[in-house]
Amino acid sequence: MSLIQDIKPLTSTPQTADSCKLSILLGVDSLIYGLWAAGEWLAFRQMMPGALQDRRQWPAVLTKWLEEEDFWGVQPSAVRIGFGNTRFTLLPKRLFSLQHKRSYLEKLVPLNPQDLLQADMIEWLGSVLVYAIDHSLLERLSARFPIAAFTHFGSALLRRQRRRREEGPHIQLCVLERMLYFTAISYEHLHFFNAFPWQDINDVLYYTALVFEQAGFDRTTSPLYLCGMLEKDAKFVRSLQPWFPKLSWEEPDHKAFALDVL
Repeated sequence: MSLIQDIKPLTSTPQTADSCKLSILLGVDSLIYGLWAAGEWLAFRQMMPGALQDRRQWPAVLTKWLEEEDFWGVQPSAVRIGFGNTRFTLLPKRLFSLQHKRSYLEKLVPLNPQDLLQADMIEWLGSVLVYAIDHSLLERLSARFPIAAFTHFGSALLRRQRRRREEGPHIQLCVLERMLYFTAISYEHLHFFNAFPWQDINDVLYYTALVFEQAGFDRTTSPLYLCGMLEKDAKFVRSLQPWFPKLSWEEPDHKAFALDVL
């Protein structure tokens, strides 16, 4: 497909598919996927940034992609698919009921009759992330990958944050191509979690300052951990540092970061 580009081409076919894992992240209008085996990403592809001019084309683009993509000719032993949309909410596990999934979201985000409501358990936080996904998209993905496991990208981020559960007030900012994911935690207590679309540095500065304020954390003393699919010398990184002096890199920057999280 003309919208898809190889970021890391596959140089040699794995000797056995039993150890191969395929990971896919579907954003609002973005796409990245890769093949993992033997402790490394063997190959990954993504939709070219800015290639989709009209978001209304997205369902048709995904349908064509699923029909035409060969996924390197490998039948993986595991498939993990993440959704990066903003139609989600987080609530305490004690308040969650499967029968009322739609009610948790319908007053917060626009829902369509064909939407399915999915729920991810975040055990260490005692929370549930409820999100909406188009029924037809889920059907097409399930038909193409019968063994696939589904999750929201935000759920994967929150599970990953468990390793910082004993740390004091801090914020993680995960940057994807078009989305900013913020997590504010202090000693196992979640103070803030949300995602925002962004286009330029002004958006990044505004939302980062907003999250510090909403979480009640001091931006001059609380760490801001930066991660995601970006370069260390990116313009917005240089712009953040004067305002958030405790900024540091949580992970090495690389294109497959989002797939690592899944």
